[in-house]
Amino acid sequence: MASTGAGNEQSPQRCPLPPDEAARLAELRRYALLDSPAEQAYDDLTQLAAQLCDTPIALISLVDERRQWFKSRVGLDACETPREFAFCAHAILADQLFEVGNALEDPRFHDNPLVTGAPHIRFYAGMPLTGSGGHPLGTLCVIDSRPRQLSAQQRDGLQRLARQVVQLCELRLSQRRQAEQAALQRAILDSAGSAIVTTDAAGHISGINPAAEQLLGFSRQQLLGQPLATSLLGARRRDAANEEESRQTSPDCDLAALLGRAAKARVEPFEWTYIRQDGSRLPLLLTLSTIQGEGGQPLGFVIIAQDLGPLEAAQQRLRHIAAQIPGMVFQAQLREQGTVRFPMPAKASKTSTAWPPRTCTSAARRSSPPSTRTTARRPSPPSCARPANSAPGGRNTACSTRARG
Repeated sequence: MASTGAGNEQSPQRCPLPPDEAARLAELRRYALLDSPAEQAYDDLTQLAAQLCDTPIALISLVDERRQWFKSRVGLDACETPREFAFCAHAILADQLFEVGNALEDPRFHDNPLVTGAPHIRFYAGMPLTGSGGHPLGTLCVIDSRPRQLSAQQRDGLQRLARQVVQLCELRLSQRRQAEQAALQRAILDSAGSAIVTTDAAGHISGINPAAEQLLGFSRQQLLGQPLATSLLGARRRDAANEEESRQTSPDCDLAALLGRAAKARVEPFEWTYIRQDGSRLPLLLTLSTIQGEGGQPLGFVIIAQDLGPLEAAQQRLRHIAAQIPGMVFQAQLREQGTVRFPMPAKASKTSTAWPPRTCTSAARRSSPPSTRTTARRPSPPSCARPANSAPGGRNTACSTRARG
C-alpha cells in the first residue's frame, strides 16, 4: 500500500526518528557502505528502476545521523543532501512503499528546498532497504519533476529491485567478512612456528606458511596448486622398514588414502618422511585435520608438520653416551599394550649374557618371582634411579649397574 501523505499536519522539514535509531545506525555502519566507491552492480539496479518507473531520477539512498548519501544515482549530480530535507528519512519509518504524488500539496514537503528549488521534486516513491538485522538502511527511490502515480506493475517491480539491492548489500558484507577472516587466518599461519600446509578437498596445495617453506625447502609459488602427495611426500611411512615393505604392508602409505580417511574420521598423528627440494629426507610428525563445510562435507585439509630431526639427533647422542659407560644402561619404554621394551642397551650390556635386550609383558613381570623379573645379573639386580620429582608410574625408567669382571 502506498502512502499519499494527505491530511498530515506535521511541521514541514521535520521528521521523527525511528524508535530503533541507535540500532539502525549501528547496522548501517556494519555494512560499511557509506562513502564507498561507485559499483556497477548498484548502478545497474538504479538504472533499471528509472527505466521501469519512467522517471528522470533514481537513487539508492542511505540515511545516517545527519545526511542521506547516495550509493548510486541516476539523473542527479549531488552525492548527498541534509537529512532534514530527505524524503527518504520519512520513507524509512515504514516497511512498505512510501509514495508522494505531488509534493507541493503535501504539508510535509511543500516548502522543502528540494521542492521549491532544484531538482524541483513533485513525485517521489521510495522502497525501504531493510538489512538482515531488521533495520532500514535507506531506500531505493525514483523521483520526477511532475506530479504522478506509479502503476501496480511499477510498484511491484520497484519492490523487487529493492530486494536485489539488499541482496547486493548482504553479498558485499559477506565478502568483506570473508576477506577479514582470510586475512586473520593468513596472519595466524604466517606467525605460527610449526610448518602448516593447507589443501583443497582433492589434496592440491592451497596454502603454505613461511615456517613450512623454511622447513621443506620449497617456496609458496612452487607448491601452490600442486598435489601434496607427489610434491612433498616420500614413498613410505617411517614405521615401515623400506619403501617396498611399506607399499606391501601399509595401506596408509598413500596420502590420498589418508586424506580419504580423514574426510570421514579423525586420524591420529603419525610419522612420515618428507622429501626436501635438495632430495634429502626429513622425518616429521604429521597432524592431519579436515576443513568441513556447514553440511559436514570436506572442503580441504590442514597438515601441521613437526620436525623430528632434533629429537632423533638427541636420541642418537644418548645412544652414543650410553655405549661409552662401563656399566649397564638401558631405557625402558612402557607401551600401551603392557609390554616393556629395552631399545637402547649400553655396550657393556650387549656383551653380558645376563643382559640380553628383550621384550616382556607387564603381566609376566608381575607373575614372576623377583629373580626372574630383573634382567640384571641375578645375584645383584640393577638399581633404578628415578628423579625425585617423578611419579612412580612414569613411562621411561633409566637403570644402571656396574658390570662385574
